[in-house]
Amino acid sequence: MKTGILSGYGHYLPLTDCTPSLSLGEGDTPLVRAEKLSQEANAEIWLKVEGGNPTGSFKDRGMVVAVAKAIEEGSRAVICASTGNTSASAAAYAAKAGIQAIVIVPSGKIALGKLAQALIHGAQVVAVQGNFDQALDIVRDLTSHHPVTLVNSLNPNRIEGQKTAAFEICEALDNAPDILALPVGNAGNITAYWKGFREWQAAGHIQHPPELWGFQAAGAAPIVHGAPIEKPQTIATGHPHRQSRKLAASRRGARRIRRAHRSRDGRRDPGGTALSRREGRYLLRARLGGPSSWRAQACTGRACARKSAPGVRSDRERPQGPTDRSGPSCHPTGSGSRCERSGEVVGMVVSKVVVRVPATTANLGPGFDCLGMALGLHNTVSVQATHGRLDVRIEGEGAEDLRWGEENRVLRAIRLAFEEADRRLPSLALEQKNNIPLGRGLGSSAAATVAGLVAANALCGSPLSADQILMLATQLEGHPDNVAPALLGGLVIAVQHEGQLLYNKIAVPVDLKAALFVPDFSMPTADARRVLPTEIPRSDAVYNLGRVALLVAALIEGHYEFLDAATHDRLHQPYREVIFPAMPTLLSAAREAGALGAFLSGAGSTVLALCRENAEKVAEAMADAAQKLSLTGQALVVPVTSKGAETTVIQRPRRRREPQDHW
Repeated sequence: MKTGILSGYGHYLPLTDCTPSLSLGEGDTPLVRAEKLSQEANAEIWLKVEGGNPTGSFKDRGMVVAVAKAIEEGSRAVICASTGNTSASAAAYAAKAGIQAIVIVPSGKIALGKLAQALIHGAQVVAVQGNFDQALDIVRDLTSHHPVTLVNSLNPNRIEGQKTAAFEICEALDNAPDILALPVGNAGNITAYWKGFREWQAAGHIQHPPELWGFQAAGAAPIVHGAPIEKPQTIATGHPHRQSRKLAASRRGARRIRRAHRSRDGRRDPGGTALSRREGRYLLRARLGGPSSWRAQACTGRACARKSAPGVRSDRERPQGPTDRSGPSCHPTGSGSRCERSGEVVGMVVSKVVVRVPATTANLGPGFDCLGMALGLHNTVSVQATHGRLDVRIEGEGAEDLRWGEENRVLRAIRLAFEEADRRLPSLALEQKNNIPLGRGLGSSAAATVAGLVAANALCGSPLSADQILMLATQLEGHPDNVAPALLGGLVIAVQHEGQLLYNKIAVPVDLKAALFVPDFSMPTADARRVLPTEIPRSDAVYNLGRVALLVAALIEGHYEFLDAATHDRLHQPYREVIFPAMPTLLSAAREAGALGAFLSGAGSTVLALCRENAEKVAEAMADAAQKLSLTGQALVVPVTSKGAETTVIQRPRRRREPQDHW
């Protein structure tokens, strides 16, 4: 069963702890290789089947975010102008969320099948005389005077959801394509895909984004013509002034379209199909941000073909238009002004990287070495390449105890990342601000490892993918249960299988909190593992298997009533009572105070209780129980978070060379 994009990509979306969990199973659509087209084009051509979304269109990706955020903001209704897909999607998600959908349609200009979907889902449909643009004007006026949320693509949350298709393409291909071709109406998907590719690049998953090509029907091609189409010959939008700001994009950045009097794109396309000629309509293809010659979508082991593309006209740079040529340098510590991989002009160089990594809890009771969850308590690491000697500064937890030499986890991770990326390690200035207690089962070691790897990868120009970073982190830590949620956020199931690391992230419920009691003594992982037996009874193994399955299902479905039973364990907690005899008393105190479930966090010594509204009460109950046992420590309440490691890259300008040719 598909879990939806809020669950799958929550840490890339503008979600908060108040955003409701909403899904109809959108996203995760097939990417299908077009065999015959690939043969004809002598290139790898793949088709992203967005019709696999619940209502049959890509609109579902953006709509789930738009509706979820509307509910978070207190809206009881959503409204859109539509000629088909938007109405069906808005109605379906509004029905799922239990709010009203209002659809304004141009009379006689809506796809009947989509109208039927909207009506079936309970939308209130109003027909107006005029075209889509006039219907949109009405909707915009209504939302400016009434507490109802606009869910057309003008809503930025729509763009946020639609960008996830770019993530899926890169994940399926294990890279970005060379070219992405899109049918273009109001160009919202151009903006969305470009945003997705750039974020995926910033996260270190791809080297560079693809070129984006947009295609419009000649009867309604305002972007190609650079002028309004007052009477469009199709149902498409007619006014380019309503388009998203980012209309054209390539690896060299984003730019605006050329105006009609500066281009020849108004001519009929000689490459139009015979059918389009018979109908008096021709397909115009606007080349968005490509060089003067073109490449096939993918090259398979040989040089890319460079030839003239029939019927494709390059939309070149406007002389006065601003152009973003900033991009990641392949050699941030070198002096070259061009990236050897792509030939791009490099205008910025990474100067400093700041990484914020969450604390984590592992095992969650029965999920020994395979379950981990991110917590809203963070360490921050900043790394800067310098020309002097190594400079390490540590503040906060462990400032007096942590070593800054070879055994420093952050430095070890940085060195490993540079080695894996085949880059020369420069002198570094490193600052660590630690809020995660050391040796208490809250993933302080994993946070340091992930921070070092992510920071080094950004300094190197992001050559390593998230999967590679996770493998390196697991290599350093020995197991993935803490490093996976530290990197990815949320609840992560991670297992090592036949030399591979398999993992799946689950978005945690937004109303879940963690009540912690953190004792003043540490329990080193090596000591906590030393007390475990080498063999266990079959009955104990079966006991844990059932509870780990119940635990995952309860967190996915929100069945909190199962969490008490699901967080019991027989594999490690009973044996660790030998070195932590107060643990059973603290667990009992948490449950008696109303905790949903309670367990030893990782290898200890922290005891963690899952709660909703009563987290403060549960934390106080554990602190009181500890005081009666003369056990000192601190009680904390932190949120459970779907966000993993967050990176801020600070760039400084590099002296720019003029490009040798125009786009």
